[in-house]
Amino acid sequence: MTATSTITAVTSTETVSGSANGAATVDDTSCPIFNVTANIKANDGTANCVGDKGALIPCDCPPNLNIFTPFLSMVIQAGSVFPAGSSIANQLTRLDTCTVALQNFRGGLGSGNGCPIVATKWKELRTVLQFGG
Repeated sequence: MTATSTITAVTSTETVSGSANGAATVDDTSCPIFNVTANIKANDGTANCVGDKGALIPCDCPPNLNIFTPFLSMVIQAGSVFPAGSSIANQLTRLDTCTVALQNFRGGLGSGNGCPIVATKWKELRTVLQFGG
């Protein structure tokens, strides 16, 4: 039996818009879906949960979109590039920005206080996009 995995890319050209004051706005569809469910306990006797490919992650990872999306918006307002186009380059740039937000959403930019990339399937998505989508 062969296991398969579906990785969803961000292809919308409407993921970013400008608010009345010119600040970037985002919604719950601005980043690829996490493809990992929070609070799936590891069977190793620890308080850890399971992320991508069995990696141990904090149980509150990935974050709820009600927490993550506003922080992503702040990251973009702080100057991170988040193009609206659907090209592979644009999707990779958005994925990079989403990854920075994921890894810093608890403590602010540069804090490293967030969720590890293995709380998502974004590494696999990056590989798919890099090899032509």
